[in-house]
Amino acid sequence: MNKKKGIPLIKKVLICLMTMVMVIMTATMPVLAIQPYMPRAQIMEGRVLVTAQCNYFTSTIDDYIKELEEQGYKVISKELNTEAIKTQTVNKSVISFDKVKYCKASSTFDKDFIAQIIKVNVNATKITIGTEIFYFKNSTDALAFVDKLNEQIKTEYSIIENTEIDKNEITEQSILDKKIEDAKTERQEIEQRQRELEQKKKEEQKKQVTSRGGNYSRTSVNAPMQSYVYISSYYGPRWGKTHTGVDFAANGGTPIYAWKSGKVTYKGWNGSYGNFVEIDHGDGTVSRYAHMSGYNCSLGDTVSKGYTIGYVGTTGNSTGNHLHFEIKVNGSFVNPLNYL
Repeated sequence: MNKKKGIPLIKKVLICLMTMVMVIMTATMPVLAIQPYMPRAQIMEGRVLVTAQCNYFTSTIDDYIKELEEQGYKVISKELNTEAIKTQTVNKSVISFDKVKYCKASSTFDKDFIAQIIKVNVNATKITIGTEIFYFKNSTDALAFVDKLNEQIKTEYSIIENTEIDKNEITEQSILDKKIEDAKTERQEIEQRQRELEQKKKEEQKKQVTSRGGNYSRTSVNAPMQSYVYISSYYGPRWGKTHTGVDFAANGGTPIYAWKSGKVTYKGWNGSYGNFVEIDHGDGTVSRYAHMSGYNCSLGDTVSKGYTIGYVGTTGNSTGNHLHFEIKVNGSFVNPLNYL
């Protein structure tokens, strides 16, 4: 009776031992067999190693190429690196062993992976600027980039269409943005240098006086201005013509005064006179002021004697800062020095 009771116990022990052996073998098995065209998986140090067959990626590759064409790429050819796709690893927490064993991996994961290991040749447009080369998906994008550059600074370039390159050689947007930003900075620097040169020129003009030929005189005359350096040209014959006024050489910006009280009948540009003001004094006399750098009066103003109407300059037909001053009496020019 004792022998019969021991048989079931032995069987139970053997069954337990066989079960343990199977569990151990399963746990240590290097690779588990999975369904055809599905990933095969193995737990390795907390990660899942997924081994995929090429056929599994066929539909995903087609989807990837379609997305590229929708983005504006003109795909010429594609080449899949089969060696690179033999293995790929994912975090075990993302794709569990059970999911890999019984479920198809997500297509999103596979597309991201394929984008890294597939070589796609596309038709591109090449732009060369100096020693720099930029590639674009099409000529429209290329010319739009050049237009943006030209908005900042004139750019010389050459363009070659229908160039076959690897898709990954298409110039990244961040590089294009930096090129445009660099062009903007260059334009700003050029404009700043131009402003500085103009300012320097104005400052030098303020220090200069007329360089017209003539017998210069430093005779003190009550000229209609704050001050002057010398008389550079007198009223009368000059260079085969009649010089209808007197030139008072002075620093640029020197205030110019109204000779007598009167009404401003002209204020503005007047050909070779440059910036010009005329005042009718209401007694048959008219005074005229030429080559001014700026105004301090308006057309129609009534001004008093000594009022600042403008400033010495070198506008119009002038070779240096000076005031060309004229007086008319009853419509005819007279020598201003006889009335000062």
